Amino acid sequence: MATEVLEDLLEEDDEVVEVWYLLGWLFYLQLDKQDLTNNGVNFRKSAWTYLSKAKKLYVKLRCEDAPMFDHTEQLLAELGGEEHGLLLLLLMMMMKPDRL
Repeated sequence: MATEVLEDLLEEDDEVVEVWYLLGWLFYLQLDKQDLTNNGVNFRKSAWTYLSKAKKLYVKLRCEDAPMFDHTEQLLAELGGEEHGLLLLLLMMMMKPDRL
């Protein structure tokens, strides 16, 4: 439900850093509850995607919420950064190439 509300907010305005951040954090928290199927890969990829977008928007819009930026950086580091996101994409392509 929270995901749906946040995604609806993105549809209204996709340049709200806090919405991207919250979606990324939400998917990151889902990793704790993941099973060992593709959901874990999908949660990790979604978390990385939303948090990366939050970070880019934070810089672009010159936001002033330093704790949010720091937490975004921390979560991205735990997810493995940009290189990890590319590896996840390759892994997903190998697992289900017809879905991409």
